[in-house]
Formats: sequence, structure tokens, C-alpha cells
Amino acid sequence: MKNDRFILDLFLGELRSNCGIIKSAFNADADASMFENVARSLKSSAKLVGFVELASLFAFLEDFFAQKNLFVDCDSNAHECVKILEEISALAPDEIESGIDCRAERIMSIVSTPLLRRLTVDVQPKKITDENVERPNIDVSMKELFVVEVSKQIEFVLNTLVELENDYHSKSKLEALMRASHSIKGASRAVGLDSIVELTHQMENCFSASLNDKISLNENSVDVFFKCADFILELCKNGFSEINVLRRNSLLKAMQDIENSKNTNAVIVSSNKKENVNLKLATVHEASYVRIAIENINSIMALAAEGLIENRKFECFKDLLSTIKQEHEQISNRLEEAINMLDVSVVESSAMSRIEIVSRALREQTLALRNTIDAFSDYARKNVLLSSKLYREVLESRMRPFSDLAQRFPKMVRDFSRSLSKKISFEISGATASIDRDILEKLDAPLTHILRNACDHGIELPDERIAKNKNEVGKITIKAAHSAGMFLLTISDDGNGIDVEKVKAKILARKLVPEEILEQMQEDEIFEFLFLPAFTTKEHVTEISGRGVGLDVVQTMLREVGGSVSVESQLGKGCTLTLKLPITRSVLKSLLVVVDSQPYAFALSSVYRTLMVARSDVKTDERGTYFLLDKKRINLVDTAKILGFEGLQGWGENIYVVVIAGRGKFWGFAVESLPSEAELVVRSLNTSLGKIACVSSAALGADGLPILIVDIDDILIHASRLYLKNTLAKSDDEATTNKEHSAKILIVDDSATVREVERKILENNGYEVDTAVDGVDGWNLVRLSKYDLVVSDIDMPRMTGFELTEKIRKLYPNLPIVIVSYKDRREDEQRGLLAGANAYLTKKSFQDNTFVQTISKLI
Repeated sequence: MKNDRFILDLFLGELRSNCGIIKSAFNADADASMFENVARSLKSSAKLVGFVELASLFAFLEDFFAQKNLFVDCDSNAHECVKILEEISALAPDEIESGIDCRAERIMSIVSTPLLRRLTVDVQPKKITDENVERPNIDVSMKELFVVEVSKQIEFVLNTLVELENDYHSKSKLEALMRASHSIKGASRAVGLDSIVELTHQMENCFSASLNDKISLNENSVDVFFKCADFILELCKNGFSEINVLRRNSLLKAMQDIENSKNTNAVIVSSNKKENVNLKLATVHEASYVRIAIENINSIMALAAEGLIENRKFECFKDLLSTIKQEHEQISNRLEEAINMLDVSVVESSAMSRIEIVSRALREQTLALRNTIDAFSDYARKNVLLSSKLYREVLESRMRPFSDLAQRFPKMVRDFSRSLSKKISFEISGATASIDRDILEKLDAPLTHILRNACDHGIELPDERIAKNKNEVGKITIKAAHSAGMFLLTISDDGNGIDVEKVKAKILARKLVPEEILEQMQEDEIFEFLFLPAFTTKEHVTEISGRGVGLDVVQTMLREVGGSVSVESQLGKGCTLTLKLPITRSVLKSLLVVVDSQPYAFALSSVYRTLMVARSDVKTDERGTYFLLDKKRINLVDTAKILGFEGLQGWGENIYVVVIAGRGKFWGFAVESLPSEAELVVRSLNTSLGKIACVSSAALGADGLPILIVDIDDILIHASRLYLKNTLAKSDDEATTNKEHSAKILIVDDSATVREVERKILENNGYEVDTAVDGVDGWNLVRLSKYDLVVSDIDMPRMTGFELTEKIRKLYPNLPIVIVSYKDRREDEQRGLLAGANAYLTKKSFQDNTFVQTISKLI
């Protein structure tokens, strides 16, 4: 498997996406069982691909997490293990094997060391456990509030220090820094952190002395303040569980030297070049806040959304009443006509009088009905407005200004510029623009990578910029704004820009596409490759960038939240990345479509274009069915077939198409119709349903009927598979024949790599394959579809392979089940066969024909 580029890319993606998860396991409140499952899944993937050394690391972590009392930095080997995995994940697929060889000694050192179970003794924490480490005992009831307050103040200190570097004598900045230091000191005193009180008191003294012109600050002294603020921020992140006394004392001594006007070069190494990082960050109005659990907010939002939907039904009821009123008026009019046609001389006066009374009563009732409908319409309108207002207010409670995230970027850019000996002016505008809290948190890592690339790849060294007749100070800007119901984030720099020829050379070197196809691609299509895993044009890896991880992280995050990214670049002039994100994940601006007479919704942010394509413009070649749009090849697929329906009964004269860009291509999804656009209130699917293919969530339409929301990333994967099979190009007779002769198999495994390997093996042998991510997902699919055989792993979250086998066997006594596991133990095999499995194989069976032969015999 090591030579299979597709499998290597898949394994690397799985490793990268899980490294952060494993790293978070060292938090005090981490759930050990979840991380044990992650390590076990990655171990299976590593073994399957053939990286035995990595598998041994995952086995070490699996054992580590199995010991649930190991979450307080008690084993440095576990941290070293995670560090090695992060280093490996940053490599290109063809560099993994050599990367493992280079780290073989470190790996052996870890896996050969037995885990020591930590003794758990219930003792009161001591104030000082040794001379170098202080472990404070903060009141639990005050700790969370204290950490939040100090973190906020420290972020302010860091940003203000960045601004202070432009004018060391700024009275307003010094006053603000002095007040912030005083606030931190007061909060620290309230919880009994005397060591931090002393540190911030000394910082306050320095700012006060400078404010009163007793000392003069410079680059070195400000560096000390930065280090002090970073130190306190790190303490906030670990909850002030441990304070490095030596580091604190070193910072305290450095600031005492500043106050006494002594040289601080012993503490901070002087830089020959002073960078210039400016900040233009809008001031956000301070408001009072109440802490509410996110579950409560979500419940309130769900109720408000339901109330809004129900109130909108008033409009339908009003229309019904209006129809009744119209019929009533028609009856009244016909009666009037009938009366006018009567011969008054023939009709008795008493009868005529009664007819007129009935007619008058009917007119009065019609008028009363009209007035009632008008009153009801007014009531319904006010009710809908009130419900809408309530929903908007609840929705607003989930929104946070972009400045909550952006406030730490100036310091980060300053650090990057200093380490790279560059001069950078950094500006942020639109910081008050709000976005959903969940999306804002997910933006942290992508924006960090983009800014890192801009500093390292984009902005040139001062000498280079001067040689190009540029200002020696490079410029990076971030602009945030709301536009057409979306959150737009533009990151620009005036540096080198992207060299398209270098990108092309890298694409050819990695053999991603043939040269003849590459030459036909437009610039925006070529830039799509920048977002592939491990893709980088940097020749040398540095501490800042060059590993090809950054933009892959950006793309992954955008897919997760339903966003998109575009790249514009001019060689030698700069580069601009535009991120288009939904403002909230609770309400989705969507394009409604009809597929097999069922309503579905595509996120508008993912839609490139909608159009009607003439049947005559659709072409077919050896690569599949397609049409051209703006000189781009659009691969055409039948959405109904992807979603599991029979598909369109032949193409009509015109085809409704939704165009989406993804996976390095443009895809056209053929649908029955495109009714409209709509704002949908997103509702999560019940977890007991498992993962439904190509569906991410659901919503209720204005008529109260359910609408399934398409999972863009998933449907692109399914489209790619369908297209490779040329399913769309086959006739209905061909499809029926294939269906009769092709057995359908379900693969259930929590490892993406293992699932893909099994799928490829089976599809290469002519089988139709579906996949499930765990036992619960597999159990749901077994009941929803008809399968000829099920292949299952053993160790999976939510439901094990043994449990799944028992459930299937009770409901489908004759359905063949094959258990495939790395556990080559007799007791596991016996348990699997007792549960009802027809065969028990190890994953070594992939290396020969045992796996395929066993399945062939059972079907």
C-alpha cells in the first residue's frame, strides 16, 4: 500500500485531522475512551498502509489512554509521541517513509519504555511542591471567571504593546497599559496569586515610570513586557495549575532592571532591524455578559425557530379564509342577480321582503367576514414579526465580533516579522462584523496559516523590496464585512504574489495531472491545487512554513462550515485570499432543488452557478459526460443516482444544473427543477440515524415539510466515484444488467483508510460497495438498504462489530457477515463466530486473495 498514492493521501489526511484531537487529550477534562478509539483506528490504518513503526506509536497511545489517570503531564513519552506524529503529518506522502526512518531511534525509545501507572492519592495540593514550580490552590468557584478576565486583559496588553512600538512615548498607550496591569494585579490578589501580583505590580511600575518621564522605553524593554504578557497568557491556558518560578523570577528581575534604567540585553537579545507592525482595529463597545450553557442557547434557538415556522403558517390560513370569503361573495352576487331577474308583480310582497332580508343578511355577513379576515391578517402579521424578532435576538446571542479572534493577530504578525527579519505593517478593518461563535473559533487555525504564509512566502525582505522600487515595509491587511447575507474575509498582502509557473512545476513533479491537461487549465483552476494536502512551492522547510499544511487546513475548515475560498494574485504585486463564510450555521442561505420529487437544499455559499443546459451541449468522451461553461469542463452527474434513487429517465431537451467547484474540478449536478432560494433554519439529524450519505442536516420548509440539506463534501466524493464508473453514460438497460450481476456489499469500519482500501479491492472485483463509519451507522444502513454481504471491523465507537453482528443476525438470519480485524486472537475469532459471523479474517488477508475469495464463496 505504500506505493498507492491515493491511499497515502487518504492516510495522511486521516493522520492530520486526528493529530489535533489527540493533542487535546491532555486537557484535564478529556474523555479518555474517545482518544483510545482514535488511537486504535489510526493504528489499524498505519498497519494497513504498511507503516509498522507508526502503528507501534498508536499502540503506545492506545495503552496510554486506556489508563484513565494519566492526564496531568505524567508521561513525557506521550507528548514526544504526539510531537513525532505532528512532524510526520507535516510531510508530503512520498516523504513519510524516509521521515519515519529519520525518527526510528526516537520511536524505539518511546515504544520500548513501559507505561507506569500513576498513583492516585487524595491529598490537598501544596502551595509549593519544590523550589522551581508553584502550584496555586485557587478557589474553584472563582477560577473560571478569573481566567476569562485575565485572558481578556492580557490580549489587550499584547495589542497595545504592538501599537506602543510605533511611539514609545505615547501617553494614551502607557496609561492604558498601566490600567490593564493594575486590573490583572487586582484580580490576582483576589484569588491569592501573590507571585502574579508581584509581577504585574512591577510591570505597572515600569509603565508609570515611563509615563512620568522617569525612564525611557525602547525595543528591548518592550520585548520584556511581551515576554511577561506571553507568560501570563500561557498560565491562563493551563488554568494557572503550575507556575514556573524560575521564569517568573527572571521576568521580574528584567522589569526591575528596566525601572532602574539598566540594560536588558541579557534577557532579550537585541534585533538589528526593527519591524513595523501597525494595528488598526476597531474598538468594540463593551457590553455586560451573562454566561449561559451553549445547550440552553441551542434549545432556546430551536424553540424560537419552531415558533417562527408555525407563525408563518398563519399566512396559509389567511389565504384559506380569503378563498372562503371570495366564494361567499360569489354566492351573494348570484343571489342578487337572481333577485333582479324576478318579476316583482308575480312574487308576493311578503316573499319578496323575506328574500331581501336574506340578501341583506348575506351582504352583512360578507362584510363581517372581510373585517374579520383583515383583523386576522393584522394579528398574523404582528405575530410573525414578533416571532422573527425573537428569533433574530436569540440568533444574535450566538454571534461574536470578529475582533474577538482578530485581537491576537497583531502580536503574532509582529513575532513572525521579527523572526524573518522583515518589516510588516498589519491592518484590520471591519473587526466589529459579527459571525457565529462556532465558525469564529474554527477560523483561528486557518487564518494563522494564511498570515504565516503571507509573512514568509509573500512579503519580501526590506532589501528585496527596495530593489523592486517598493516601500521597505510590507503590508498585510484583513478586511471583514457582511455581503449578500455572507461573511466575507479578505486577506491581502503586497508581496511576491504566487508564481503560477512554480505551481505548475510542482503539479507536474507530483504527477497530479498530465501536462497536456495542465496547459488547458485556467489560473483559478491551477490555484485549486494549492489547497491539496502537503502541497507547497517552498523549496526549504522553515519553522514558519514550507510544510504544505496551511492551505489544506483552510480548505478542510471551509468544507466543514459550508464556506468557499478564492485566490487572486499578481506576480510581484501581491496576493489576495477571499474567504466566503455563512454568518451563522443556524440559518442557511440555500438553493432549493427537486430530486426524484423530493426537496433538497444546497448551501448557496458552495454554489458556483445555476443554469439550464441544452441537451445538445452535453458531450461524452472517455472521461465521462460533460459540458463547457466559460471554457471550463463541467463534469455532469445525475444527482438522483448519487442520492440512491433510480435517476432521471433520460435527459430532456433542457437540463437544470447546479454547478459546484471542488476536489480540483467543476461538477454539474443535474436536478429536476430549481424552485427558489430560501433561508432555512438548520436542524441536526438524530444521532441514532448515523451518517446519511450526502446529507448533513435538515430543515422545515414554509409548508412545514422536511427538506434535507446536502453535505457538499460528501456529495462531491460520491460524484467522483459515480463519474469514474461512467454511470451517467450508461443506458438504463446497462444499469439494470449491472445491478442484476453485481452484488452489493456494506463495509463498516471507523478508519477512513481501511474503508477505502476494502472498497477499492471489492470494486476492482466488480462489487457495488457502500461504507459506514461505525456500528450505529452500519446498523442503520443495513435496515435501509438491501445488501448481499456485510464486512465489519471489531473495535468501533458507539457499537462494536460483535454487537452489530448480533443485531444483524437476529433481523437477517441469512445475510453473510465477515469480520475483519487486526486482532489475531483465538478468543476474538470465537466470539465473532458465536455472535453470528460467517467468517473471521485478519487484515493481513488484504495482502493475498483470501479476503476476496472468502467473500466470493459466501455470496
